[in-house]
Amino acid sequence: MTNETATQEPTVLGPSLDETVVEEIRPASERKRRRERGERPLLEVKNLHTAFYTRDGVVRAVDGIDFHVDRGEIMGLVGESGCGKSVTSLSIMRLVARPGRVEAGEILFDGQDLLKLKDDDMRKIRGDRISMIFQQPTSSLNPVWDVGRQ
Repeated sequence: MTNETATQEPTVLGPSLDETVVEEIRPASERKRRRERGERPLLEVKNLHTAFYTRDGVVRAVDGIDFHVDRGEIMGLVGESGCGKSVTSLSIMRLVARPGRVEAGEILFDGQDLLKLKDDDMRKIRGDRISMIFQQPTSSLNPVWDVGRQ
């Protein structure tokens, strides 16, 4: 009777990082354009500027950011605390509270400039076609439902 130890290969769930093309880390201007339907990006932010006017002066929270998200693409905003991630997202959603305001730029969602829409038209898009998950996801998402239903 032999007592051989069975060696079991670890389960591989996907390609290793060495085998993966991490194109998404590169700036949008350097990425290969990936367009379904041969058309414009789903979301395109051009030269966005958002500032807060205080009695101590102007705080330029977003200063000329550019990026695009193609249909079917997922993008995350990553950066240090206070670098403008939330203000960028709030600007896209047109939810920047006073004393802040979007001063310049274009936010094109499916070809429509969100900054030029009337408030009522923006409310129809917000939550139905474009949404934001705030920093406390439990205040936005129900953990009982899958994300797609929400």
